[in-house]
Amino acid sequence: MATLLIVDDEFKTRAVMTDVFEGDGHVVFPASNAVEAQRVLAQHPEVDVIFTDIGMPMGTGWDLLKYLRREKADVPVVVVSAWGSTLDEDQILNLRVRKVISKPFTLSEIHLVLREILHAKSSC
Repeated sequence: MATLLIVDDEFKTRAVMTDVFEGDGHVVFPASNAVEAQRVLAQHPEVDVIFTDIGMPMGTGWDLLKYLRREKADVPVVVVSAWGSTLDEDQILNLRVRKVISKPFTLSEIHLVLREILHAKSSC
């Protein structure tokens, strides 16, 4: 099982993703913004995969991605955003976003993405 960080300012999104992944046996740390996410990462460097929104108060998802690429360059990041299809592709590539999931998402989408990432990590 994996250790996940879910970063989203929408409580419902955080709660659903946390419940789903914990139900699958993963350890999940929720955070409501980029600043809180950085605190969680400082306390839990073992995080394997990060799911983050883009539009949040107290630091955007872009801010978090820039921080991650400086501090934890190897951690896979999935962007989960209502802006999914309109995000800047160059920025996505430059910040090495593993996958973009548009909101609203299905549970099968988030399961599939996590499975793919964990499979790729175990194959390395």
